[in-house]
Amino acid sequence: MIRVVVLLLLLLAALLAGFVILNWAAFLTVFPLSLGVTEVDGPLGLIMLLLAALLAGPSLVYAIYVRQSSLLRAGRTAEEMQELRKLAERAETSRYTALREFMAAETQKLSEQNHQLRAELRADLEKLAARLEAPAGAPAPADEEEVLDLDLNERESN
Repeated sequence: MIRVVVLLLLLLAALLAGFVILNWAAFLTVFPLSLGVTEVDGPLGLIMLLLAALLAGPSLVYAIYVRQSSLLRAGRTAEEMQELRKLAERAETSRYTALREFMAAETQKLSEQNHQLRAELRADLEKLAARLEAPAGAPAPADEEEVLDLDLNERESN
């Protein structure tokens, strides 16, 4: 879009230059000019052309200044966005790392609890097996109450 505008301005400047060259004699024709207080003779076309150039020059410089400042601002904004994107990626990575560490710790804790419960269950089953293998008239082991209880209340709380 901007290139089209620049091309149109260049085309307009070329047409104006061609018009001035073709009518140079008319631009140099001397006319009486009134300055309010006095009258002078001068080339009206050339004076008007110079006034137009004096007005167009600063306008062109201002347009270039505005364009360059907006490009610089856009560049700074792009750099800031890139830095923010990197910061967000680092934060996301750290959250994933923290989540992974939490999950590993919880998995380890559950694995330890599982091994502990299996050991307790295995011990209880061995006690029951020993009791069942004992002859019917034999005295019960000293820890019979523990074997029969099986710590059900403690396991339900876990």
